Amino acid sequence: MGLLKSQVAESWAIDSESWPLEDQESAVQQIDQVLAVFEGCFGHELLMQRRVIMKHSLIEEPYTHALKDDIKPKNTFEVYLVNVINNPSRFYYQAAHEFSHVFTGCYPEMISFNWISECLCSAATFYVLKKLSSKSEYESIIESPLRQRRNWTSLKDYYCSNGDELGKDPYGQIDESTQTRPRNDMIATWFLEVIEQNPSGWKSIARMKDSDINLQNFANDAGDSTGAYLVLWYVQCESDCERLFAEAISGQIGYSFTLKDPPDHINC
Repeated sequence: MGLLKSQVAESWAIDSESWPLEDQESAVQQIDQVLAVFEGCFGHELLMQRRVIMKHSLIEEPYTHALKDDIKPKNTFEVYLVNVINNPSRFYYQAAHEFSHVFTGCYPEMISFNWISECLCSAATFYVLKKLSSKSEYESIIESPLRQRRNWTSLKDYYCSNGDELGKDPYGQIDESTQTRPRNDMIATWFLEVIEQNPSGWKSIARMKDSDINLQNFANDAGDSTGAYLVLWYVQCESDCERLFAEAISGQIGYSFTLKDPPDHINC
Protein backbone atom coordinates (compact mmCIF):
# COMPACT_ATOMS: atom_id res chain seq x y z
CA MET A 1 0.00 0.00 0.00
CA GLY A 2 1.43 3.39 -1.02
CA LEU A 3 0.72 6.17 1.47
CA LEU A 4 0.56 9.93 0.98
CA LYS A 5 0.97 11.32 4.50
CA SER A 6 -0.80 14.37 5.78
CA GLN A 7 1.40 17.41 6.40
CA VAL A 8 -0.71 18.26 9.47
CA ALA A 9 -0.59 14.85 11.18
CA GLU A 10 1.64 12.20 9.62
CA SER A 11 -0.32 9.35 11.23
CA TRP A 12 -3.13 10.25 8.79
CA ALA A 13 -2.51 9.23 5.18
CA ILE A 14 -4.19 8.59 1.85
CA ASP A 15 -3.94 5.14 0.32
CA SER A 16 -2.54 6.21 -3.04
CA GLU A 17 -3.38 2.86 -4.65
CA SER A 18 -7.11 3.38 -4.11
CA TRP A 19 -7.26 7.08 -5.02
CA PRO A 20 -7.19 8.35 -8.64
CA LEU A 21 -3.66 9.52 -9.39
CA GLU A 22 -4.70 12.82 -10.95
CA ASP A 23 -6.68 13.82 -7.84
CA GLN A 24 -4.31 12.74 -5.09
CA GLU A 25 -2.54 16.07 -4.59
CA SER A 26 -5.80 18.02 -4.34
CA ALA A 27 -7.28 15.43 -2.00
CA VAL A 28 -4.30 15.70 0.36
CA GLN A 29 -4.56 19.50 0.33
CA GLN A 30 -8.25 19.49 1.18
CA ILE A 31 -7.80 16.82 3.85
CA ASP A 32 -5.03 18.89 5.44
CA GLN A 33 -7.29 21.94 5.50
CA VAL A 34 -9.89 19.98 7.45
CA LEU A 35 -7.32 18.41 9.77
CA ALA A 36 -5.89 21.85 10.52
CA VAL A 37 -9.28 22.92 11.89
CA PHE A 38 -9.41 19.83 14.11
CA GLU A 39 -5.83 20.38 15.23
CA GLY A 40 -6.69 23.93 16.29
CA CYS A 41 -9.34 22.59 18.67
CA PHE A 42 -8.11 19.12 19.56
CA GLY A 43 -4.37 19.66 19.60
CA HIS A 44 -1.68 17.86 17.61
CA GLU A 45 -1.17 15.09 20.18
CA LEU A 46 -4.76 13.86 19.99
CA LEU A 47 -4.60 13.74 16.18
CA MET A 48 -1.40 11.71 16.34
CA GLN A 49 -3.02 9.19 18.70
CA ARG A 50 -5.12 8.04 15.75
CA ARG A 51 -3.74 6.11 12.79
CA VAL A 52 -6.01 6.76 9.84
CA ILE A 53 -5.86 5.44 6.29
CA MET A 54 -8.11 7.32 3.86
CA LYS A 55 -9.36 5.49 0.81
CA HIS A 56 -11.50 6.27 -2.20
CA SER A 57 -15.07 5.08 -1.60
CA LEU A 58 -16.30 2.97 -4.48
CA ILE A 59 -19.94 3.06 -3.35
CA GLU A 60 -20.25 6.84 -3.67
CA GLU A 61 -20.91 7.17 0.04
CA PRO A 62 -18.43 8.09 2.78
CA TYR A 63 -18.02 5.86 5.81
CA THR A 64 -15.57 5.00 8.58
CA HIS A 65 -14.75 1.85 10.48
CA ALA A 66 -12.29 0.91 13.18
CA LEU A 67 -9.80 -1.86 12.45
CA LYS A 68 -9.90 -4.28 15.34
CA ASP A 69 -7.61 -7.29 15.38
CA ASP A 70 -4.47 -8.51 17.11
CA ILE A 71 -2.21 -7.02 14.44
CA LYS A 72 -3.56 -3.48 14.10
CA PRO A 73 -2.67 -1.04 16.90
CA LYS A 74 -5.44 0.56 18.94
CA ASN A 75 -7.16 3.59 17.40
CA THR A 76 -6.57 2.52 13.80
CA PHE A 77 -9.26 3.49 11.31
CA GLU A 78 -10.10 3.38 7.63
CA VAL A 79 -12.01 6.36 6.28
CA TYR A 80 -13.63 6.06 2.86
CA LEU A 81 -14.26 9.37 1.09
CA VAL A 82 -16.10 10.15 -2.13
CA ASN A 83 -13.94 11.79 -4.78
CA VAL A 84 -15.62 15.22 -4.97
CA ILE A 85 -12.50 17.38 -4.85
CA ASN A 86 -13.99 19.54 -7.61
CA ASN A 87 -16.60 20.56 -5.03
CA PRO A 88 -14.51 21.58 -2.00
CA SER A 89 -17.46 22.35 0.29
CA ARG A 90 -18.93 18.89 -0.27
CA PHE A 91 -15.50 17.37 0.33
CA TYR A 92 -15.09 19.36 3.58
CA TYR A 93 -18.60 18.30 4.60
CA GLN A 94 -17.95 14.57 4.27
CA ALA A 95 -14.39 14.69 5.62
CA ALA A 96 -15.32 16.63 8.76
CA HIS A 97 -18.14 14.20 9.48
CA GLU A 98 -16.03 11.07 8.99
CA PHE A 99 -13.03 12.48 10.87
CA SER A 100 -15.35 13.15 13.81
CA HIS A 101 -16.27 9.46 13.77
CA VAL A 102 -12.58 8.69 14.12
CA PHE A 103 -12.49 10.66 17.37
CA THR A 104 -15.74 9.21 18.71
CA GLY A 105 -14.34 5.74 18.03
CA CYS A 106 -16.98 5.23 15.34
CA TYR A 107 -20.27 4.33 17.03
CA PRO A 108 -21.70 3.55 20.48
CA GLU A 109 -22.32 -0.12 21.18
CA MET A 110 -26.01 0.60 21.75
CA ILE A 111 -27.76 1.92 18.64
CA SER A 112 -30.13 4.07 20.69
CA PHE A 113 -27.26 6.52 21.31
CA ASN A 114 -25.97 6.68 17.75
CA TRP A 115 -28.03 9.76 16.94
CA ILE A 116 -26.03 11.80 19.48
CA SER A 117 -22.67 11.03 17.90
CA GLU A 118 -24.13 11.27 14.39
CA CYS A 119 -25.48 14.76 15.05
CA LEU A 120 -22.25 15.85 16.74
CA CYS A 121 -20.41 14.71 13.61
CA SER A 122 -22.86 16.74 11.50
CA ALA A 123 -22.27 19.76 13.74
CA ALA A 124 -18.56 19.36 12.99
CA THR A 125 -19.31 19.67 9.27
CA PHE A 126 -20.93 23.06 9.80
CA TYR A 127 -18.08 24.24 12.03
CA VAL A 128 -15.49 23.24 9.42
CA LEU A 129 -17.52 24.63 6.52
CA LYS A 130 -17.81 27.97 8.27
CA LYS A 131 -14.02 28.04 8.62
CA LEU A 132 -13.14 26.91 5.11
CA SER A 133 -15.97 27.86 2.74
CA SER A 134 -17.09 31.30 1.62
CA LYS A 135 -19.68 33.05 3.78
CA SER A 136 -22.32 32.88 1.05
CA GLU A 137 -21.78 29.17 0.42
CA TYR A 138 -21.86 28.34 4.11
CA GLU A 139 -25.06 30.31 4.61
CA SER A 140 -26.71 28.59 1.67
CA ILE A 141 -25.86 25.16 3.13
CA ILE A 142 -27.03 25.86 6.68
CA GLU A 143 -30.10 27.86 5.68
CA SER A 144 -32.42 24.86 5.33
CA PRO A 145 -31.52 23.21 8.68
CA LEU A 146 -31.97 26.53 10.48
CA ARG A 147 -35.33 27.09 8.81
CA GLN A 148 -36.44 23.56 9.75
CA ARG A 149 -35.58 24.03 13.41
CA ARG A 150 -37.90 27.04 13.71
CA ASN A 151 -40.70 24.51 14.15
CA TRP A 152 -39.30 23.69 17.60
CA THR A 153 -38.63 25.88 20.61
CA SER A 154 -35.52 23.90 21.55
CA LEU A 155 -33.73 20.59 21.02
CA LYS A 156 -35.23 19.43 24.31
CA ASP A 157 -38.67 20.13 22.85
CA TYR A 158 -37.81 18.13 19.72
CA TYR A 159 -36.30 15.27 21.72
CA CYS A 160 -39.36 15.00 23.97
CA SER A 161 -41.53 14.46 20.88
CA ASN A 162 -39.12 12.39 18.79
CA GLY A 163 -36.75 10.62 21.20
CA ASP A 164 -38.07 7.16 20.39
CA GLU A 165 -37.61 7.71 16.66
CA LEU A 166 -34.07 8.99 17.16
CA GLY A 167 -33.20 5.92 19.18
CA LYS A 168 -34.49 3.56 16.50
CA ASP A 169 -33.23 5.45 13.45
CA PRO A 170 -30.07 7.44 14.28
CA TYR A 171 -29.37 8.44 10.69
CA GLY A 172 -32.65 9.79 9.34
CA GLN A 173 -33.61 9.92 5.70
CA ILE A 174 -31.04 11.06 3.19
CA ASP A 175 -31.71 13.80 0.66
CA GLU A 176 -30.34 12.24 -2.52
CA SER A 177 -30.05 15.60 -4.29
CA THR A 178 -27.67 17.02 -1.69
CA GLN A 179 -26.39 13.82 -0.03
CA THR A 180 -27.32 15.29 3.35
CA ARG A 181 -29.55 14.12 6.19
CA PRO A 182 -31.96 17.00 6.91
CA ARG A 183 -33.16 15.83 10.33
CA ASN A 184 -29.67 15.31 11.70
CA ASP A 185 -28.46 18.56 10.16
CA MET A 186 -31.27 20.37 11.95
CA ILE A 187 -30.22 18.87 15.30
CA ALA A 188 -26.61 19.67 14.44
CA THR A 189 -27.36 23.39 14.36
CA TRP A 190 -28.04 23.23 18.11
CA PHE A 191 -24.87 21.26 18.77
CA LEU A 192 -22.93 23.70 16.57
CA GLU A 193 -23.68 26.47 19.05
CA VAL A 194 -21.85 24.52 21.75
CA ILE A 195 -18.81 23.91 19.52
CA GLU A 196 -18.61 27.60 18.66
CA GLN A 197 -18.90 28.63 22.30
CA ASN A 198 -16.36 26.09 23.54
CA PRO A 199 -14.15 24.80 20.69
CA SER A 200 -11.46 23.52 23.04
CA GLY A 201 -14.06 21.39 24.83
CA TRP A 202 -15.12 19.82 21.55
CA LYS A 203 -12.38 17.21 21.90
CA SER A 204 -14.53 15.62 24.61
CA ILE A 205 -16.07 13.57 21.80
CA ALA A 206 -12.87 11.51 21.98
CA ARG A 207 -14.09 10.26 25.38
CA MET A 208 -17.47 9.06 24.10
CA LYS A 209 -16.31 5.58 23.11
CA ASP A 210 -15.75 4.64 26.75
CA SER A 211 -19.13 5.98 27.86
CA ASP A 212 -21.16 2.91 26.89
CA ILE A 213 -18.92 0.40 28.69
CA ASN A 214 -20.96 -1.50 31.27
CA LEU A 215 -23.77 0.97 30.65
CA GLN A 216 -26.45 -1.37 31.90
CA ASN A 217 -24.90 -1.22 35.37
CA PHE A 218 -25.48 2.52 35.49
CA ALA A 219 -28.98 2.85 34.02
CA ASN A 220 -31.37 4.29 36.57
CA ASP A 221 -34.50 2.62 37.88
CA ALA A 222 -36.61 4.33 35.24
CA GLY A 223 -34.50 2.71 32.54
CA ASP A 224 -33.30 6.06 31.28
CA SER A 225 -30.14 4.80 29.63
CA THR A 226 -29.70 7.99 27.56
CA GLY A 227 -29.23 9.98 30.75
CA ALA A 228 -26.82 7.33 32.05
CA TYR A 229 -24.85 7.41 28.79
CA LEU A 230 -24.51 11.20 28.96
CA VAL A 231 -23.38 11.06 32.59
CA LEU A 232 -20.78 8.42 31.71
CA TRP A 233 -19.51 10.61 28.86
CA TYR A 234 -19.31 13.53 31.28
CA VAL A 235 -17.26 11.63 33.87
CA GLN A 236 -14.87 10.35 31.18
CA CYS A 237 -13.94 13.93 30.23
CA GLU A 238 -10.41 14.96 31.12
CA SER A 239 -10.70 18.72 31.65
CA ASP A 240 -13.18 21.32 32.84
CA CYS A 241 -13.60 22.58 29.27
CA GLU A 242 -14.49 19.07 28.11
CA ARG A 243 -16.92 18.63 30.98
CA LEU A 244 -18.55 21.96 30.20
CA PHE A 245 -18.99 20.80 26.60
CA ALA A 246 -20.59 17.50 27.62
CA GLU A 247 -22.75 19.33 30.13
CA ALA A 248 -23.95 21.81 27.50
CA ILE A 249 -24.80 19.09 24.94
CA SER A 250 -26.63 17.09 27.60
CA GLY A 251 -28.50 20.17 28.72
CA GLN A 252 -29.71 20.84 25.20
CA ILE A 253 -31.17 17.34 25.07
CA GLY A 254 -32.82 17.85 28.45
CA TYR A 255 -30.42 16.37 31.00
CA SER A 256 -28.88 18.67 33.59
CA PHE A 257 -25.81 18.11 35.73
CA THR A 258 -22.97 20.44 36.65
CA LEU A 259 -19.31 20.41 37.53
CA LYS A 260 -18.57 19.32 41.08
CA ASP A 261 -17.17 22.34 42.93
CA PRO A 262 -16.89 24.43 39.74
CA PRO A 263 -14.15 27.05 39.73
CA ASP A 264 -15.06 30.71 39.63
CA HIS A 265 -13.83 31.01 36.06
CA ILE A 266 -12.97 28.52 33.33
CA ASN A 267 -11.09 29.84 30.31
CA CYS A 268 -12.10 27.62 27.40
